[in-house]
Amino acid sequence: MRDILFRGKKIVTGEWVYGYYVNRRETIDDYDRHFIYTGDDDFYEEVDFNTVGQYVEKNDKNYTQEPQIFEGDVFEDGKKQRGVVFYSNDMCGFYINWHMQDGSFSAEPIEYSKIGNKFDNPELLKVTP
Repeated sequence: MRDILFRGKKIVTGEWVYGYYVNRRETIDDYDRHFIYTGDDDFYEEVDFNTVGQYVEKNDKNYTQEPQIFEGDVFEDGKKQRGVVFYSNDMCGFYINWHMQDGSFSAEPIEYSKIGNKFDNPELLKVTP
């Protein structure tokens, strides 16, 4: 059976929460609110939508902080190039969007080492001359 799991950062504290993603439209002010249902006593944590990412059903055996791989995680290849995990509707799967030295991008399946994520470690994606 497929594991459907999401993570997102709480709006109030910035901590990561894990569970099921729920989008709810507030009819009073026509505003979308985003939640992760953690399964704890029917509790929903409101999260920043920009940090929500789905579990790609793969783990990185070398990464000890959070071995599960989610959208938004940063990877590095043997040439020290870095890329971010994303979902492609066109290719029907999760891939790494590599940020090449020349500023271009390429997409490949996930086969490298996770070094963090773009939310907690934005400096990992800074291009150095």
